[in-house]
Amino acid sequence: MKKGIAAISAVTMAAVMCVGLVACGDSKSEAEKIVSEEVTQAEWEAAFAEENFANCKLVLTTIYAYKGTITEARESSSGGTIINGQVSEAKQTITSTYIQDGAMVHCNLKAVSKGGADLMIPDGESEYYWADGNRYTVTKKGVTVEEGVEMVTIYSMVPNISDKYQYFEYSKEAKGYVYKQGAPNSNEYFGSGIFKFQNGKLAACIFSDTETYDEGMESVTETFVFTYGGQTITLPKV
Repeated sequence: MKKGIAAISAVTMAAVMCVGLVACGDSKSEAEKIVSEEVTQAEWEAAFAEENFANCKLVLTTIYAYKGTITEARESSSGGTIINGQVSEAKQTITSTYIQDGAMVHCNLKAVSKGGADLMIPDGESEYYWADGNRYTVTKKGVTVEEGVEMVTIYSMVPNISDKYQYFEYSKEAKGYVYKQGAPNSNEYFGSGIFKFQNGKLAACIFSDTETYDEGMESVTETFVFTYGGQTITLPKV
């Protein structure tokens, strides 16, 4: 994997591991439509402040696509066996919707695949809450509570680039801020991103990378879309 794909995948996988997945809104198009305002360095830094995300909604969408020739026989996550030498084409969309209201967080996660290749995580839907040091897992069988679980916050998933303003420039084509050509560390995770600001807040981020190799091609697109204020959470009954 390229460093960009590995880093993009790591953010989604970290979020998935935090909610403990055991088993769709299209924010990609929404993120692409958003037109960023141009901001000063002070406005850029203020937009990444932690307090902005205390009452907030985040729709995090990851689209992973693969096309290539299987080089070894293995079981597929959708059932059956993928035969060595078979051409495979697959796509998985993972939509994680986070709502934070102060010290409470709610997450609904959906993973949907097309095609037969193994992808990032098993398909399915999960629902979680964090409050008072506990994590609530909601399933068809009811609600289970785990004590002493660290809360996942929206701020913890925001790329920490508040001090990188000098490395970015506004692009009318991208409708947001992109990394300057030749700037240091341009191959890092944030270097592949587009960042968009509205009303003094971070409105959206888009990351994408593609790798082509002898057996085929893989790509990852990841988008963040933020909505600020007006969020409330009611914990499930145990």
